Amino acid sequence: MATNKNQQSGANLPIPNRERNEGSELEVVPSHWYPQRPRPAVHYSWRRDESFYEPKRQATRHAPQRNICGLKLSTFVLSCAVVFLFAGVFVVAGLLGSKVVNLETTMSSLVTQQARVDSDSTGNKDEQQATKTSTAAMAVKTTRMNKRIAGWNYVGCYEDSGDRILLGDFKQRDDMTNNLCANICVSQEYKYFGTEFYNQCMCGESVARMIPVDDWRCDRKCRGNPVQEVFEPCGGEWFMSLWERH
Repeated sequence: MATNKNQQSGANLPIPNRERNEGSELEVVPSHWYPQRPRPAVHYSWRRDESFYEPKRQATRHAPQRNICGLKLSTFVLSCAVVFLFAGVFVVAGLLGSKVVNLETTMSSLVTQQARVDSDSTGNKDEQQATKTSTAAMAVKTTRMNKRIAGWNYVGCYEDSGDRILLGDFKQRDDMTNNLCANICVSQEYKYFGTEFYNQCMCGESVARMIPVDDWRCDRKCRGNPVQEVFEPCGGEWFMSLWERH
């Protein structure tokens, strides 16, 4: 009767390496798993009386989680990314700030330099104007010293052009003086004469147009009087020293 019970329970089945495996576990693969799926190992315990314990599955072992500085790996990586982001923002802000400061300094320097240039230009203009005024005053003073020609009155310095303001006789001589030009024009009974560009003499019955200018424009010395104790002007470049007969 006992033999039948052992046969029914399977306790009398042959066990490989009974002597070496006695008291340990026997690995048995259930046959009800499908062949295309992986078959997990199921461990059964057996006793000396060749009866089996209830099967127990091995617990799944998870790999130990890695921590860095007490933080999970994902948390640590995210924290590092945030730190690098803020560091980049601060670096860019610092660079932009230095650029803005340099730009402001450059602009301030340019404004200062421009102000100096404008000041120098204004100063130069003032000096030039003062020089012109002084020259004009000297020209007026010197021409007044030599306005006396018998029978003629000095009218002033007038603008001339390609269309001459005196349309009578024209002479150009290297020995030209105001007295010589007066003699040339009076011999032909002209009412006006004028000297221009230090060696030119023109005569006319009338003046075509009269555009007066400052006397310092007529600043050319007469070619026929190179050594002058008293300045004798013979007009200028497109400016005429004009005289009228009385």
